Amino acid sequence: SVVSAVKLKEGQVNRLEGEKGMGVLFSGDDGRGIDLLSEAQHGDCELHIEFAPYIFELATRARTTGEPILAPLWYHAPKDSDTYRIVDEYMVGGDVVVAPVVTKEASSRDVYLPAGHWRDYNTGESLQGGKWLRGYSAPLNRLPLFVRDSSPLIQQLKIKAGN
Repeated sequence: SVVSAVKLKEGQVNRLEGEKGMGVLFSGDDGRGIDLLSEAQHGDCELHIEFAPYIFELATRARTTGEPILAPLWYHAPKDSDTYRIVDEYMVGGDVVVAPVVTKEASSRDVYLPAGHWRDYNTGESLQGGKWLRGYSAPLNRLPLFVRDSSPLIQQLKIKAGN
């Protein structure tokens, strides 16, 4: 989207209407701005399309079982006491962990993965669960998202080739 430059105070975020929807302009004292949302919007659209069949399956199951689509980690790992303290991550079904960045201006965060083998959706890196990943890279344009390796979902997604 095309966004006009606006003089902002350093670190201030301004949301402006662009040609194709909402844009985000970050600007410093020099008045120069960067529209970062177009890349993020593109990624969000891809995520939505890629995960739609999985979410539809979860919604269908939820209708008959009452199982939530989105749940805290402890719901799917009730014997893992570490999951009871985590309030800033959640699971989509039992096979996807989402760890959004909730700290202003952070580009990394600590992520806890329940026991098992996981794959970073963004990098394809294979990871062992049941432990914390300290300082995990989480730039603004990339949602930390992990898919259980044993899930049939892993074959359906366009996960980047990794380790």
